[in-house]
Amino acid sequence: MENNEKNFNVNSVKLGGNLVEDAKQIVQEVTRQVYAFTVANNRGDKVNFVEVVAELGAPLAKGTFVVVEGTLQQRKFEVDGKKRSSLRINAKTVKVYEKKAEGTEEAAAPAEGETVNA
Repeated sequence: MENNEKNFNVNSVKLGGNLVEDAKQIVQEVTRQVYAFTVANNRGDKVNFVEVVAELGAPLAKGTFVVVEGTLQQRKFEVDGKKRSSLRINAKTVKVYEKKAEGTEEAAAPAEGETVNA
């Protein structure tokens, strides 16, 4: 840890993966549209499913590969009288990558105009 980092809390996360379902719009205003979606992040034989909230210009479809950068937020709630909590990413940026065309071996590239700064 760098000397200047130990004097304050650091809350920063970067995660890549595919959307497990279409993004759902949770806020619609004239000046902004906020979506919630879940990203599947593969770690070999294990998969992490991570909730993300982001301001986007357009909805994202199931299977889209994204790299999300933002901060973690803990949500506390009750289900059937039992206390629960979950973590989600409040995205500051979302980079959307195009799918590779079938039969090609080129790496996916960011879709033009799809980098979002929230």
